[in-house]
Amino acid sequence: MLYTTNLSRMLDEVFTFPYQTKVLDNSFVYDFVKTEKDGSSKIEVVVPGYSKEDLKLEVSDGILKLWCDLEGKKFKRHWKISDSVDTKKIKAECKNGILTVSLTLKEKSSKVSSITIE
Repeated sequence: MLYTTNLSRMLDEVFTFPYQTKVLDNSFVYDFVKTEKDGSSKIEVVVPGYSKEDLKLEVSDGILKLWCDLEGKKFKRHWKISDSVDTKKIKAECKNGILTVSLTLKEKSSKVSSITIE
C-alpha cells in the first residue's frame, strides 16, 4: 500500500479535509482517519522507510502534530482534535510502515450531585 508522491498530491487536492495539512515536500506520507462506532478515532499514516525513532508526535492546544526532520526525510502533518478526546490516553504504534494513532474519548461523568438552593 505505497502511494507515489504524485498520487498523494492529487488526493490532497481532490479530498481536502479541515483536519489535514498538505505534505510539505516530496515524501510518501498519506493519512487516513477512521471513526469508530464509539466515537473514538484512529489516524493511520503511511510512513514507509521511517522508524518510530524518526517520528515525533505531540499534542498541544487541541492540535495533534506529527513530523520528521531528518536529512532527506522531512514532512509535517497536523490534525485538529476535538475537546472530547482524552489527550492523556492517545496511543501510537508504528508497524510495517504504518503509524496508527488511537484517539480515545474522555469518559463522561455519570455522577449526579445535589445542589443546595440558597
